[in-house]
Amino acid sequence: GVGFHTARDRAEAVAAELRALGVPAEIYPCDVACQADAAGMVADFLQTFGTIDALVCNAGIARQELFTDITLESWREMLGVNL
Repeated sequence: GVGFHTARDRAEAVAAELRALGVPAEIYPCDVACQADAAGMVADFLQTFGTIDALVCNAGIARQELFTDITLESWREMLGVNL
């Protein structure tokens, strides 16, 4: 999968490219399945930028296993991130 944990260098490079163009850019990684992490990320963002003008929710995970073989823990993790 592609996410911050697998593409940190690319995220930092994109932010640097934006800053070089004069566009304010920050990286706010968090575990969206954890309410405290998500709330902290929003608070940090608001402290830096003041308001949220647009929001793209694109977090998601999937497991490469048959539905009948998914463990309860895996199922809960997918629901926690994807919903």
